[in-house]
Amino acid sequence: MRTEPTADPTHPWIARITRGEDLTRVVVDPAALVPPDGALVVEHREHWTEVYDWTYSDPSPLAGWRASGTGAPLPAAHMGEWADRTAELVLAARPRRVLELGCGTGMLLERIAPHVDAYVGTDIAGDVVDRHRATAAPGVRVVRAAAHEARSAAVREALGGRAPDCVVINSVTQCFPDLAYLTEVLRTATAVVAAGGTVVVGDVRHAGLHLRHWRETVTATEPDLDDDTLARTVADRAAADRELLVDPAALATAALAGGRRIAVAVHAKTLTDDTELSRHRFDAVLHVDAGPDPVPEVLDWTGDPLAGTEPVVIRGIPNALLRPGPHAVTAARLRTDLAGHDAAVLLDPDDPELLAVARPAAAAARPAAGLAGPGRAHEPFPAFVRSRVGPLARRLTGTDATALLPVVGSDDIAAADAAGRAALPGGAPAGDAGPADAVARLDAVALRAMASVLDAGDPEVAPRHAWLVRRWRAELAAHGDPGPQPDGALHAACADLGYPPAMVEFFAAAMAHLPELLRDEVPLQALLFPDGEIATALASYQDNTINTYLNGALAHLAASTARTRAEPLRVLELGGGVGGSTRAVLDGLGEAPVDYLFTDVSRFFLDLAATRFPGVRTALLDVTTDLAAHDGRHDLVVAANVLHNAVDVRATLAAVRGVLAPGGVLALVESTREHLPALVSMQFLMSARPGAAAAGSGDLRAGTDRIFLTEREWWAELAAAGLRPVAALPHGTDDLRVLGQQLLLATP
Repeated sequence: MRTEPTADPTHPWIARITRGEDLTRVVVDPAALVPPDGALVVEHREHWTEVYDWTYSDPSPLAGWRASGTGAPLPAAHMGEWADRTAELVLAARPRRVLELGCGTGMLLERIAPHVDAYVGTDIAGDVVDRHRATAAPGVRVVRAAAHEARSAAVREALGGRAPDCVVINSVTQCFPDLAYLTEVLRTATAVVAAGGTVVVGDVRHAGLHLRHWRETVTATEPDLDDDTLARTVADRAAADRELLVDPAALATAALAGGRRIAVAVHAKTLTDDTELSRHRFDAVLHVDAGPDPVPEVLDWTGDPLAGTEPVVIRGIPNALLRPGPHAVTAARLRTDLAGHDAAVLLDPDDPELLAVARPAAAAARPAAGLAGPGRAHEPFPAFVRSRVGPLARRLTGTDATALLPVVGSDDIAAADAAGRAALPGGAPAGDAGPADAVARLDAVALRAMASVLDAGDPEVAPRHAWLVRRWRAELAAHGDPGPQPDGALHAACADLGYPPAMVEFFAAAMAHLPELLRDEVPLQALLFPDGEIATALASYQDNTINTYLNGALAHLAASTARTRAEPLRVLELGGGVGGSTRAVLDGLGEAPVDYLFTDVSRFFLDLAATRFPGVRTALLDVTTDLAAHDGRHDLVVAANVLHNAVDVRATLAAVRGVLAPGGVLALVESTREHLPALVSMQFLMSARPGAAAAGSGDLRAGTDRIFLTEREWWAELAAAGLRPVAALPHGTDDLRVLGQQLLLATP
């Protein structure tokens, strides 16, 4: 469809309007979506302010608490127990100064304030704030502020300049527009709380139970629907849900954004009555900069919540409300059985239908980095934005228009995955036994190559390569020497994995020259670029199964990003190397206008890029030392197999965040599992030159001799650097995952 761009969109919400022969598209300005002060974020907040101003006009403490299906008020006794359990969770850490963000009608205020030295509440509804002020007891202050304003002057003044040792955010997150705003709120909440304090995020709607919630609701109110109609109705109700739902992984990742050390305990709702509150919600307690607790023993459920020796976590307990069965039990029953014991009833962070028990309660917390990831979420903001932009677009254009949001959504991820699959000729070759078997056979070849060098005695090693020998010894200790390999084992395994002949020849050459490589008599570059040619390097970075898939997905992502941005799309590629990812992005963009900046530390690669990709700008740039000073903001930053070179990956990612435009996307391609053939080939390139800092020597890899981060480690580092994880490809259950490389997507 041919389109003509409108030069002046005439409204601050809109970046671009294109009028086609049969369709008008309106591109929303990313800056309007950035929390906390983007114009449409403020619009969403004002919408909820109006809702709560109206709701709180009813002075009842239970105002607004109604069942989703019937609209009937929830029982007062049930809501009283709900508030009691949350107050107990807050007071368990014995706080002296409490800050509650979104105190509402004061159900927690009246239960917490008598037990602490100082209580400060905030709310966006002016009437409820005035009501609390008029009746405030000594030591209680209530100010008007939004949830993200924990560091505002009004809140600081109310706290008397002292840090709270507990911040409470209870039954508030569902009013947030999206994960980006939740991240901003948790960034400020974890910033203001004292070291060793807690942030209690209560009554969170669980995204993993979203469809189940609506299925139960629809079935209860419309019991005669046939299966197809029921499925459509449930999907429609869930899509139209105007509240934010997240799972523990998404919440933990958002909590890491403040850069502080966070441990998370995910608590089940132990309410006696069976309602949507006890079935589909959870509480999370974030422990901020707390000292390490003893590592608990982990036991499987046998029916006894008092089994084992403390500290202990008993897992795999079926929640009878959601997974009935002979071994199932409710959270309320567990609470009763544990009465008088120092214990906590938990929700399994990976499976919301399972419970767990921690004894003592302190054993409930686990590092947030171990839960990190995009998780699951239902974000109401896109639908809200379209509802606002649609009428505006009709006024501006005189016709119906499609609103395009600069957000990487689930549809984009699914389409990118499909594009990657489509790029594979005939699917992913992996032999009769599957890719895992082929990877294991290739790893065995690499282990035998390591052993063959070490079996001859201590090899002569250049000091900068000593770390590699330590890694070889560690891998052989972990896996054992696989013994002699069959003739042709390398070629057979590589063929089953779809590696081209040039890549097989490179592996064979590297393994044949290991003694010379260790002594620095032969540089790996001589094998990777024989006679200055790039065919072997392209085989490693472009012409193989996993990179073909990843580049296909990346090409689709670039195209979808271009459609939702003002023209031209601004692309920055870091460590472009031989240009495998460059080719993919440019192919995906086609004729779309683009300002492409290709960077690398090597002039050889810059000259190569200038020849291969006319119109692409080039510049020398070292991601470790130069990125923080880079002048420019970009819609898409591509970093393929480069950021593991960073001395401090978190600092480098923070610099990457600084060059992303509002709503920009980081497309990060990295190895997320140890690839043993790389330890006898490509990782020679990772040995630092004399006098230079080694990769990872300033971050979580220090002292480990590791180069690659796991997927969860990448998510945790991205979050701590202020980047929000979006998705990973291949997906967690994909057979391509075993090949050890992934495309990780994140936004500011």
